[in-house]
Amino acid sequence: MFKRFGIAVVVVAIFFGLALVPQVEAGYGHVFKTGDGKWDGNVKTTSTYNMAEVVLYNLKPNVKASTLKVRLCSRSTGNCTNYKTVGDFEGAYLVSFSYLKPATYDVDVAYTGSGSVSGKLDAIAGREIQKN
Repeated sequence: MFKRFGIAVVVVAIFFGLALVPQVEAGYGHVFKTGDGKWDGNVKTTSTYNMAEVVLYNLKPNVKASTLKVRLCSRSTGNCTNYKTVGDFEGAYLVSFSYLKPATYDVDVAYTGSGSVSGKLDAIAGREIQKN
């Protein structure tokens, strides 16, 4: 699991030209199922750790990344981000959210195909730093 996270972080850092410094407390291994009406995980951001990444893995059935969308909803305000389509970066299904307000966010995963998808997700709060 940590190898997959490490690959995802390196790929994102290269792709966006930034490095992610993960927060100490992160949500690893949340089990989710799309379309069940339940939140699929959560992540807490702070003024320092204002970026969140959601990594999806162990998906059943195996689907294309482009058929999955993720949004974050603030527990305190009920406001949600727009859905973002998941990207496939070397086998890791990943989506990033930047410049979030400090809050605890519930993660909502949606599948655009027929039926549902289940699996696990890691929701990680971090901060972006410029590469030297």
